[in-house]
Amino acid sequence: MPYPELDTERMELLYVLHPDNHLGNYLSPFIDVTNFHKLWVMWTVGDMAVNSTLQMRIYESQDGAGAGEKVIGKWPATLTAAAADGDSAVVVNLRSEEMDAANGYRWIRVLTLIQAAASHASCHIFGTLPRYAPVSIAAWTEVVP
Repeated sequence: MPYPELDTERMELLYVLHPDNHLGNYLSPFIDVTNFHKLWVMWTVGDMAVNSTLQMRIYESQDGAGAGEKVIGKWPATLTAAAADGDSAVVVNLRSEEMDAANGYRWIRVLTLIQAAASHASCHIFGTLPRYAPVSIAAWTEVVP
């Protein structure tokens, strides 16, 4: 049975922190997620320098300027070099109903925090289960059907 629909028509790449040797705070811009029922936030980490840690948080706000910004109450455990957490992939599934939509929260941004020593890491945010398909493929460098 053929599947004519491409995954890239139903899963939009909303943000990328490209893989590199990072140290410090990396905040995505605020992203309006009104057009998606679900979000998928993925972090990957390669080699972790001695003593380094990687923390990840998702914040929600009422607008693109951060009004009423607060942490969404689900995040992965801190990755550490001491626990041999290098070469890991972490994902958070977020449903729109887990956001405070009743109070106008429809924007998110993601914090990637690498402390103590630089480590190879990346972050990707995907909007999934769109309210209107197909979604934009503008953020991709290339899409091969």
